[in-house]
Amino acid sequence: MLWFYGGHDVELFPGISSVGLSLADLPPGIAFNHSPAFAPAVERTTETAERALATAAVAWLGTP
Repeated sequence: MLWFYGGHDVELFPGISSVGLSLADLPPGIAFNHSPAFAPAVERTTETAERALATAAVAWLGTP
């Protein structure tokens, strides 16, 4: 199982939809996730990951 959450700060992409965005679409100067210059938006990424994992767990296991 592999989960993709992203991690870029959305403010780095004014006017660009994140739907279907790929490495080839990154604006100049934006580091990709394996670059030593990459720094994720920690709070937003963590919140998104926690929400997605909890939602998947409830969907798979049911509510307690």
